[in-house]
Amino acid sequence: MSKMFFLSTTFNKGGASHCAIEIYNELKDRYEISLVNLFSDSNFASSDVSDDVITLSSKIHGSMIRKVCHYFIILLRYVSLLHSKSPQISMSINSPSHVVNILACKITSVKPVIAVHDMPTYVSNKNIFGKIMKELPMYMCRYLGIKNIITVSQGLKDVLVDTYNIDPSNISVIYNPLDITKIAQISCDEIKDAFFQVDVPIIISVGNVIPVKGHWHLLRIFERVREIMPCKLVICGHIGLDTQYYEYLQTLVNDMKYKEDLYFTGWVSNPYKYIAKSTVFVLSSLSEGFSYVIIEAMMCGCPIVSVDCNVGPRELLENGKYGFLSKPLDEVYYSLNDSLTDAEIDMMEKMILMITNPEMIVEYSQNGRLKAAEFDNKISFKKYGEYFSNIS
Repeated sequence: MSKMFFLSTTFNKGGASHCAIEIYNELKDRYEISLVNLFSDSNFASSDVSDDVITLSSKIHGSMIRKVCHYFIILLRYVSLLHSKSPQISMSINSPSHVVNILACKITSVKPVIAVHDMPTYVSNKNIFGKIMKELPMYMCRYLGIKNIITVSQGLKDVLVDTYNIDPSNISVIYNPLDITKIAQISCDEIKDAFFQVDVPIIISVGNVIPVKGHWHLLRIFERVREIMPCKLVICGHIGLDTQYYEYLQTLVNDMKYKEDLYFTGWVSNPYKYIAKSTVFVLSSLSEGFSYVIIEAMMCGCPIVSVDCNVGPRELLENGKYGFLSKPLDEVYYSLNDSLTDAEIDMMEKMILMITNPEMIVEYSQNGRLKAAEFDNKISFKKYGEYFSNIS
């Protein structure tokens, strides 16, 4: 039985971690797979595997020099782990882990697989260290001749080829696996929360509450929509560790006139039941690689209004065929009372258009379910199995 490592910065509740764990659960009977965290994190994407994860370090805090030194220590630990366990393949799933993976595999002659889940050209808040750690792996792939690269969308592959001049023959596109049967089943679970026991439109957004998800734009837009019509906004997602960002969001919420119609659920094990009971799903992200959650929302029969950010939504919604696309949002942290930007107005108008057209809701709901069926996890699992067999 071939051995593999799946390496992540942390196997938290993000989409890339969820995808890796789905693949792990499917392939662990055919391969001896170990999950490896660069950093400790109590917010595992799945409690079923939390005891099986190898952790290399506690989290890094401090200056850039301190972070670089800490990563060097992590690299040495991972090299030691590869030497002791001798896997044939090491697959990394996010940017900091890519750097460690590429260097460690070059030292140990283990085959690296670089699974790119998000846009390497995007870093929130102009974080210099973060920008280096996101783009450096792409240049390493190019100049060190990494031949096993996976992207989760065709749009991401195009970016790697056009921006970083990576050989397209070294890149395979494999969509994230989705258990559409399970999603359809648990989306019918009962909701006892009184917030949903109302006869008004419900707008929902699902994703970790972190800057790249652009939730401040959605709060500003919702306040204007609520002035026009009765409605509610639900945001499902794990609250990130960026204290400054959270305080900014809290300031917006405190200034809202209609904050009683806003509900932050935090992380929930079954967001699908909330999505299925909502009128429209809204994606306000500044950057995406695949937009896993768009497919989940379509499977739940919830019509989509999504920002047209770089890659992901346009590919999945086929240029608007399966949902509305609005103009890209910016990174500026506005106050609640600042005038809406043109992009925010565009999203607001499309949200209102969807909410106020019952026939359109039915059409997009039905078509979305048909589109989501194309992403059945059996297709993705088969492609991953074949991919690993071919390079083992």
